[in-house]
Amino acid sequence: MQVARNQHTATLLADGKVLLAAGSTDAIYLNSAEVFDPTNNSFTLAGSLAVARKSHTETLLPSGQVLITGGKTGEFRQSLRGALQSRHSSICQHRIDD
Repeated sequence: MQVARNQHTATLLADGKVLLAAGSTDAIYLNSAEVFDPTNNSFTLAGSLAVARKSHTETLLPSGQVLITGGKTGEFRQSLRGALQSRHSSICQHRIDD
């Protein structure tokens, strides 16, 4: 891993790679994400979420995007934010609800 983390999520992508997102170092919440490639046993940074979070969910959608939502963010309205990550772009923030 490029960034040591716990309480993160890991999602198997259609191409066999694994997206690891957010989590914490016990001291701070993380907003970084990385992709693990099992074919060469390597990790590559894959962008960042607008809001750091841990203990969240990550769901692979039929479109190939990954929905990241919920968890703990240290913000009062933590459960109302999510992020979508596509196969070809960085992770971006998407507000689910106001």
